Amino acid sequence: MNDLANRDRFGDRIHLGIALATLFTMPFNSSVGGVLFGALVVWCVVRTCFWRNDLPAGPRLLMLAGAAWIAVLAISFLWSPDQRFGQRILWAQRWILLVIALWPLLNRWKYLCIAFIAGSELQSLAQLVQGLLGTYEGTAPRGFAEHPRTAAAWQAASIVTIITLFLAAEFRRWWWLLLIIPIAIALVIANSRGGALAVVPSILVAVIMLSVGRTIKPFRLLIIALLMTISFTSMFFMQSHLVDRLGSAVRATTSAINEGTYSDYRLAWWRSSLRQWKNHPVLGYGVGGTRSAFEDDAVLQRDASRVPGFSSEGDGQPYRNAQGLEIHEFNQPHSVYFQVLVENGVIGVLAGGVLLGVIVVTGIRNARKNPIGSLGLSMLVVWLTTAAFDSWYAQGQPLALFWLSATLCFAPRTALNAEIGES
Repeated sequence: MNDLANRDRFGDRIHLGIALATLFTMPFNSSVGGVLFGALVVWCVVRTCFWRNDLPAGPRLLMLAGAAWIAVLAISFLWSPDQRFGQRILWAQRWILLVIALWPLLNRWKYLCIAFIAGSELQSLAQLVQGLLGTYEGTAPRGFAEHPRTAAAWQAASIVTIITLFLAAEFRRWWWLLLIIPIAIALVIANSRGGALAVVPSILVAVIMLSVGRTIKPFRLLIIALLMTISFTSMFFMQSHLVDRLGSAVRATTSAINEGTYSDYRLAWWRSSLRQWKNHPVLGYGVGGTRSAFEDDAVLQRDASRVPGFSSEGDGQPYRNAQGLEIHEFNQPHSVYFQVLVENGVIGVLAGGVLLGVIVVTGIRNARKNPIGSLGLSMLVVWLTTAAFDSWYAQGQPLALFWLSATLCFAPRTALNAEIGES
């Protein structure tokens, strides 16, 4: 990697610049990030034409597992009842090319991490200003992420990245921890339960893997534990609303299982997905076929009367939400796992499981040698946790986070030896 960078300094600097710009914009503006990603892919193709034998092409095992997963989605498109949404899902899978685009730059992996941390800081500051002004209503200013959940995944990943690299002494300066403050406050302002929930298991994974690799610094771990204790105590006393929402999520799940009642519309969709999966257990309804599955579920339509957020104008009238949609008119169940199950059946679950298994096993193996593997695994846990509550594999913004995490899990030890100076 270093040899090629020295031989092709012009091409390497453009490559690095576009990659940094892409990762910087993804947390707060996926549209601009998507355009930059296209430019990044084009520049990789150009460099490949001139340095075909020298440009690293990425880990073959990861690319094969990723290609198999995309192939399953593409084949299921043949019987998809909603090919328009199916095309959107398939188009989002182009972010697998991020692995190839970033692979030659892994000797500057800290720069890549700093880029998306900076983007998350910018998004967080925008939400923080809105919160202080009392103008935050679940949307961000023009040019920033319109919905808090997609930004929250990157924000949670940024918090985990800062803590992981601080524990490993890759970020040596104490002021790095100060960058967590605006991001954490933004998560609270946005009431992102998934983002807040994802931070805890991700940090635990980072601590465990850094301990296994003997790269953790005990004194720094003590500092992080103390700061987290103070943070969660403060959040409990100062932001009881978020605590109540986290508690209500647990109670809602319990009541839905035991009593058949709902306090969150997602629970109705998840139960419907399980029922409808039994109709096509092996191949599923086809990519993008969730809405068709919901429309076939008479139980879901009856459940609408017991789901908060849906109301009827009178006897015999359908139950609709504030946007005028009936409960069966949605094209995703707000969970990657239930969506894959109902749309792609057992075959899709196995293909996704193989892909995740390859990434996790490689990440664990590399974490024993360098902290980059630990970082990749902890970021992956952020994605896996937040994916339980939304349709991440149909959107480029969270998919970019997934493939970035996978790339770091596969990072070779030689990438760690490339220092970028005092950090």
